[in-house]
Amino acid sequence: TYYADYICIHSESKVDLQRLLNSFTASSTACGLILSPDKSRIFSPRNSGTLPECTVGYTVILPCKQYIYLATPVRQRVHPIVLNLIDQLQQLLTPLPCLTNNAAGISILVTRTVYIVYPICCRLPFSCPMSSPPKSLVPLEKFQNKVMRFILGCPTSTRIVNMQIELNLPSLNLDIYVHVAEDDHGPPPWRIPCPAVTFTHTTKADPPLLQKQLALETIDRVST
Repeated sequence: TYYADYICIHSESKVDLQRLLNSFTASSTACGLILSPDKSRIFSPRNSGTLPECTVGYTVILPCKQYIYLATPVRQRVHPIVLNLIDQLQQLLTPLPCLTNNAAGISILVTRTVYIVYPICCRLPFSCPMSSPPKSLVPLEKFQNKVMRFILGCPTSTRIVNMQIELNLPSLNLDIYVHVAEDDHGPPPWRIPCPAVTFTHTTKADPPLLQKQLALETIDRVST
């Protein structure tokens, strides 16, 4: 038995869609393929309430509640890079609640050393800005907010903006997606012409002071 899997029929009207379904069902049957109406779904990108009632044979195709393409739902899951980074941070920051004080937290210097310098920066993959859209960093941002509450001894109702100002911590999106300002630093080193170097011939017969004087004059002429 062979099933016609991963086949999509796109249509702008109900009449054309039903006609295409009937034609496709007949063609599949002639080729020995089975079109299963139980596994088929109808989907509208605009409004699911306006979906027409289409049938395969005598079976009505049910509307799609969550569109799945190749087993990947449209609702974005946590990016594997971000998920792996959060798992590493969870292990590294396990002793953090024991170091904090619910009343005053810990010092800002310890905060930046423990949280920013060691766990985050050294574990951000270089491919993160290229392979991860900004929305995929939202779970990492939430994890940062959770850790900041531990550090500052803040209740869960504390606004994130206040915590970031007190710790002087930028958003992870701004920290990762940084734009380098264009500045004219001149030509690269390999395009800078080399200064002309001249050689002052001296012999062992010349007095030492004369050799030194000629060498200093050569160095001064080349450097200027």
